[in-house]
Amino acid sequence: MKSPRRVLLLIWVCFVLRGVFYSAMFPIWEGYDEAFHFAYLQQLINNQTVPDVRTPFPRELLQSLHVLPLPWRLSQERLPPPFFSHEDYWKLPQVERERLQKQFREMPLSWSRENSAETGISNYETQQMPLYYLLFYLPLKFMSGLSLASRVFLLRILNILLASCFVPIGYLVALRALNNKNLALSVLVFVTALPELFVDLARVGNESLALLIYTVAIYFALKIVEGPQNLKYFPWLGITSGLGLLTKAYFLTALPALLLIVSWCYWQWPREKRRLIKDAALAAAALCIIAGPWYWRVHTLTGSWSGVTDDIAVRSISRWQMLAQVPHVNWVSGIVSILLSHVWFGAWSFLKFSRPVYLFFGLIILLAVLGICRVVLLRLRKNSPDEDSRAIESGKLLVLLSFYAFFWLGLIYDILLIYIHLGISASTGWYMYCLIVPEAILLYLGLSAVVTKKIRSWILPSLTSLFVLLDLYGLHFLLVPYYTGVISHAGQNRVAEAGIGELIHMGIPEFARRLSVNKPAFLGATEIIVLWIIFLFATVFLIFAAFGLRKASTNLE
Repeated sequence: MKSPRRVLLLIWVCFVLRGVFYSAMFPIWEGYDEAFHFAYLQQLINNQTVPDVRTPFPRELLQSLHVLPLPWRLSQERLPPPFFSHEDYWKLPQVERERLQKQFREMPLSWSRENSAETGISNYETQQMPLYYLLFYLPLKFMSGLSLASRVFLLRILNILLASCFVPIGYLVALRALNNKNLALSVLVFVTALPELFVDLARVGNESLALLIYTVAIYFALKIVEGPQNLKYFPWLGITSGLGLLTKAYFLTALPALLLIVSWCYWQWPREKRRLIKDAALAAAALCIIAGPWYWRVHTLTGSWSGVTDDIAVRSISRWQMLAQVPHVNWVSGIVSILLSHVWFGAWSFLKFSRPVYLFFGLIILLAVLGICRVVLLRLRKNSPDEDSRAIESGKLLVLLSFYAFFWLGLIYDILLIYIHLGISASTGWYMYCLIVPEAILLYLGLSAVVTKKIRSWILPSLTSLFVLLDLYGLHFLLVPYYTGVISHAGQNRVAEAGIGELIHMGIPEFARRLSVNKPAFLGATEIIVLWIIFLFATVFLIFAAFGLRKASTNLE
């Protein structure tokens, strides 16, 4: 642990290795909305233009929905029959499964370039911003001669590699915020241990690019508030934010955070007013030039600035009518849905743990929130008797809190939109992983503010260990057993974890064989087992790294 660069490289390697295993383990289309993100890419290639909901669905992809086991959530939709959930698929006679597998393997490659004649299905992910799809256009076009299974797997790997670039940038963010190399590395170790992060990234989808861009934006924002000499980074922050707006609509929540940072700089360095106005104006110009035309197009076509389906659906309702619905929303249920799907949600089959598990992690989050409130109150009073509560500069705390708080406000607004549109009080917590580095830093700072000084050094190693256990248990007792037909839904929203006896009875070779079904030809049972063993080593290493970094910090003190 004496060489930060070496430790950072090992963390980076662990991130990639864990991501590769998740990419190999997940059945095709199991990732959140993966089939529709892939369809966007294929439609872009086939039609040479950005698709919309009227663009025909690719024939190859639609056919795959009839022969592959589908995520529970997707199998509940009114798709053209036949279709099977994972549990239904493994209940079929072996002969029938082999017939479906043969159909999947032998789909003509020409179908990938053809549009389906089926009109009963449309691609709702055409609401997405185009940057990710334009970026992955050439890789998918280059793979056009490969099977569908190979293309999906290789795109997942590219996603993991792209997302992994956030590791060194995230380290710089944590280092600037905490001013401690071992603590910064510990934050990255903790983040790399989070299972839902890999559930979110090990799929075809634009969250990988969003994570990278948001981390870069936080880095530039932290540099800016270090001193007036860094106001020159405002244009770079504007460029980064503009690219973010072309990646995900939720980057709109970053705009008020940027205004707050500009206001703070104005208040902090009034003598630098001219320079601040010039650099902030350049940032705004860059942002508008990069993202403005696209958002103007979206607003012209949909009447909504975000282009999100739920926002479009309620555009005819006035703001006063929307506000009138606020008292009717079950806000507790909505916030719980965000936290639950942020901690661990088991991909698009929505596999969940029992309630006590989420209550335990919810208590940790509550303690951290109380701790952050304490830190903020002490800063506002300018009276902090505890030196550790001032471990982060006020400007940097403002940056982390503003981006994170406004993102939460965006999720709360999303709860309202979904309630008005569908009558459901819920939103999606996995979106928050684009801000996982600032969230991890705030989690550490919050818990540090409510525990004694002797315990603080144990916070990140303990959290890392807890999430490693959550990861290993969820993977081996929920995900793998469900995808291989060992367990199934006991109710609409509940799948009981597999028992040890069931796992032993099935055995590792059979689990690996079933996981390799409908995967690329080069990804057989043996390769799955090898990747699983590597995954275990990489995951357990994170615990040793977390405690090793703690020991190194203690020795330095």
